[in-house]
Amino acid sequence: MNRLPAGPAPSLPALSLLDAWIGEKTGLGKELTPRSLRDWQLARLKETLAYVKNRSPFYRQALAHIPLEKIRELEDPAELPLTSAQDLRYAGSAFVCVSAKEIDRIMSLGTSGTDGPPKRLYFSPKDQELSVNFFSVGIRTMADPGDTVFIYLGPSTPGNTVDLLCKGLERSAIKAVVRDMSEDPCRPLSGPEAAACGCFMGMPVRMLQMAKANPGLRPKSVILCADYAPSVCGPAIKALWGSKVFTHYGSTESGLGGAVSCADGGELHLRAADLLFEIVDPKTGLRVPDGEWGEIVFTTLSREAMPLIRYRTGDISRMLTAPCACGSSLPRLAPIQGRYTNSISLPSGSSLSIHQLDELLFSIPEVLDYTAELLPEPLLRITLRTDAASASAGLTGRVRGLLEPGLPIEVTLVHEALPPASGKRRLSAR
Repeated sequence: MNRLPAGPAPSLPALSLLDAWIGEKTGLGKELTPRSLRDWQLARLKETLAYVKNRSPFYRQALAHIPLEKIRELEDPAELPLTSAQDLRYAGSAFVCVSAKEIDRIMSLGTSGTDGPPKRLYFSPKDQELSVNFFSVGIRTMADPGDTVFIYLGPSTPGNTVDLLCKGLERSAIKAVVRDMSEDPCRPLSGPEAAACGCFMGMPVRMLQMAKANPGLRPKSVILCADYAPSVCGPAIKALWGSKVFTHYGSTESGLGGAVSCADGGELHLRAADLLFEIVDPKTGLRVPDGEWGEIVFTTLSREAMPLIRYRTGDISRMLTAPCACGSSLPRLAPIQGRYTNSISLPSGSSLSIHQLDELLFSIPEVLDYTAELLPEPLLRITLRTDAASASAGLTGRVRGLLEPGLPIEVTLVHEALPPASGKRRLSAR
């Protein structure tokens, strides 16, 4: 079992802990370099392809006419088919490579308004341990043994994300306190949180709301996770709290953990011992050169129950290869720029997404929360939650000035809690 000792962290740059863990998991140790890691990933990719072709009914068919022996470089997987969310919805159990008795957890993901069955992801005990192991190391870039982490991600039930996260923190001698998600994030905090003895972890917008409502708190660090992080969030939280701000990127499909950022930088250091990342053109599915924007695609390299080959995430980013300021020379993703889906068409022919609205509206200090809906008239109806003491009379005009000219906009200001979002934030249309 790969883990770091629970004692004081070595006097190394924070991400060196993650690099050391990857070096240990891959067996490369001090020989870990971008080139040696690529060679290791290529070998694991070949093993994974042979494994799924032998055990997975879905991939046995999908890879039937592809000569796997011709894959000699990491660029060669472009010849392999992409796996989509629709594939998971309609052929989920056909991906499974182990017997039913070897399945420890099935996670079901809703369709978010899309027709069809939910996605189901299958995990063995070994797969669950991979997540706990990554969490135990990743958290050490953000918190120290003896710290307390307040987790605002929903309840902990056996085998779910919060449960595995808590186990990872415990392994690194860090206390996890799971908070009630039904509480209004804009309320003044009291009790242990107000003591600011450790770290806050939660969805980016919720953390921003808490910072705006409690500017006097001083948590040591804040971890933004479980959703896209608008670029305004990190700097705003740091300005209000003085905290180091980190971003985590991952999904249920990736095995919950995918990448973690440096403090304040936002560049995402990849979980490269377990996942192989690519960036592809979302229209053609072809790989794009490093540095160009596209859709994130990943292949699992150590999954036992349900490996995924070139899974399309729909998330927008680009691959970075230059050495990072933190000292790591391993590949990284640029901060996520939202999703290719989850946007609505406007009468002008342009589009609008929740991510664009987040960037615009949360840049206004008075805005604590909002809901938005595009009506068929057309009319963009926005309800803003503001602090009654700080909302200016010209706020409505400022909001209209940020959005597309000519689009009818109705802005309503409220000072009470808005309906809580279930899961990731979305822009609705009717």
